[in-house]
Amino acid sequence: ALLKRPRKCENDTKLTENPFLNPLTMSRFCHQESVNRGTPQPCTREIFEGMLSDPAVKAVCERIGSLDPQAEGYADEKNRLKRQLPIIIPRAQSFKGTKRKSEDAEPSGLVMLDVDHVADPQSVYAQQVAPVVEAQRIYFAAITPSGHGLRLIAERLRGEAIEDAQCRLAKACGFEQIDGVTKDLARASYMMPREMVLHYDPQPLFEAPKEEDAMAAMAALPAGDTPEAAEEGAMAALPAGD
Repeated sequence: ALLKRPRKCENDTKLTENPFLNPLTMSRFCHQESVNRGTPQPCTREIFEGMLSDPAVKAVCERIGSLDPQAEGYADEKNRLKRQLPIIIPRAQSFKGTKRKSEDAEPSGLVMLDVDHVADPQSVYAQQVAPVVEAQRIYFAAITPSGHGLRLIAERLRGEAIEDAQCRLAKACGFEQIDGVTKDLARASYMMPREMVLHYDPQPLFEAPKEEDAMAAMAALPAGDTPEAAEEGAMAALPAGD
């Protein structure tokens, strides 16, 4: 199995006696051993950072990155390797059953945005995403395992539909094309190593925001970016057919 005992990070806080007050054991979303193995489980910060530090995750991503996109069978080999990676399910806090089914998912309040076919993810992040990280409450940004995409995890506004949140993020970051398939609550995200992480804000990623923080975030958005205003024009940012 790829998941090994999580390695503690240098900036981890000391464990408290009460697990409900321990930031390392709080969870807002799920993880799973792989896309076709295991069952959805709460993903704590300790587990998440253990996956980021797992040498096996790094090795698989390096193998994916070394593949020639023009070679015959590239897509099949890439998908075969990706299925060896552990996954997280950012938009689902929990599932009623043991299967990763959207209809059984309890929403986490987070949204995931995938941007594919990015030639230089680091530069695109620095120029288009980094300037709006705070305003859009983006908690995690990373290069996808293929090396040619960006994945963002951010806060959803209260009452905001997933597709509207994706379009708001895409608009704020200047992305014209996004992966519209990621509207499913049970949609998985393949893990990547620390070296591919561009931004990571662990506290809000694993602790649900307070009511006053959520209200302040909505008030700070420009007119037209609220859930009510998004209803009219947000879907225009999605690719045709989505």
